[in-house]
Formats: sequence, structure tokens, C-alpha cells
Amino acid sequence: MKGSALWLVTFDGASAVAYHMDRANRRVSPAAFGARDGERKPVYRDGQATTYQSFSTERGAGDPKTDKEREIEDAFVVQLVTDLEAARAEGAFGALIVAAAPRAMGAFRRAAPEALRACLKLEAPVNLVNTPAADVYAAMERYL
Repeated sequence: MKGSALWLVTFDGASAVAYHMDRANRRVSPAAFGARDGERKPVYRDGQATTYQSFSTERGAGDPKTDKEREIEDAFVVQLVTDLEAARAEGAFGALIVAAAPRAMGAFRRAAPEALRACLKLEAPVNLVNTPAADVYAAMERYL
């Protein structure tokens, strides 16, 4: 099954889980790739609130120019893509389904190399990281 395996990877900005997808038996099983956990969003103690200009939806000048939470999430997804590409190159899977929240999916699209995108079969806009493995296939059925 090595090299032709179908993997389902579900992730958000701080956690990821990879499964072998068994469509014939309608179930998933954990992949050797395992689960990944990254840094969680920062806790701000300075009390700085996001302000918006009264005449538009742009952030005000008092806001930081970067979004630390997004930087952390993007860095996690870049590392995940690097690990997935290494697993693909070793022949761990031949086809990939990605299920992720929209912001994490965007980071995945920006970071994924062409070789990884070539084996991508489906993108599902759903985060199943905290879903029990027994329920993952049923949650994915509407996208398959």
C-alpha cells in the first residue's frame, strides 16, 4: 500500500492529524506520520485592543502591523507542509486529501510545493483535528 496510499490530513493553525483513508471499508486509521502540535496563539497582557477607523474597515494606526497569531499559524502550516513533502518523497502516500479551516487552508496553498499539490485529490473546508478517529470518515463523506 506504500506509495499508493490515500492520506487524509486535517489541521488548523496549531494541530494536525494524518490518517490512512480506507474508502472501501469507509473508515480511517492513524497514519505513521502521526499527530503534530504547534505553538498556541499568544496571550496578550498589554490590553491593546484592535481599533478601526471610523470611515473604513481598515485597522487604525495604533495597531501592530503584524498579526502574531497568524504568523504562528502560518509557521506551523509551513512546517507541516515540509513534513508532508518529506513523507510524499519517501513514498508514504500517493494521494492526499486536506481538510482544514479556511485560514489554515490558505497557508497550505501558499506553502505547498508543486509535487505535493500534484497528489492533492481534494480540499475540504472543515477542521476535524478534534474529531474522534471513529467519526472522521462520516464527517468527510459529504465532501467525497
